[in-house]
Amino acid sequence: MDLTIDEIRNSALNCDFNIPRLKIIIDGVNNAIKNLYNEELAIDWWESLDEKKEYEAICRLAILAFENYIESTINSFSEEYLSKFDNPNLNIDLIIVLANLITSKTDNHDESLRKFNLDINNYPIYNGIILLNKDKNLNEIIDILIKWRIELIHFVYPQ
Repeated sequence: MDLTIDEIRNSALNCDFNIPRLKIIIDGVNNAIKNLYNEELAIDWWESLDEKKEYEAICRLAILAFENYIESTINSFSEEYLSKFDNPNLNIDLIIVLANLITSKTDNHDESLRKFNLDINNYPIYNGIILLNKDKNLNEIIDILIKWRIELIHFVYPQ
């Protein structure tokens, strides 16, 4: 018995094994951020800590986890469908650019960062997180990724 497109789409929409893993990682990052603000910066009497620099160091893991989610989602579909998926999502592009910056997959970071008005010398990860969510709420960035995945599924399995 073959499954219908509706059954496949509903199954794909209701079954995302990667999102619970992503949420666990982001919970850990959120705890580290809370510790930074509640413990480290709160007792920084000499103002020796640079908030943006410390935040960037913590959020590198979040960016890489977001990129891993994007890549695993893309890899779950065949190349045939993805080549036709022409839905430019600047948030997804920004995450990929920041992940490439972290992992040095790209030689010319300035050009790719310029697309988002980010400067490599001015905390691009910190400012990139703000572009993704002005309140720096990493859980809301997860929601952006979930919505993007839903769009992709509806494209691959149209009604």
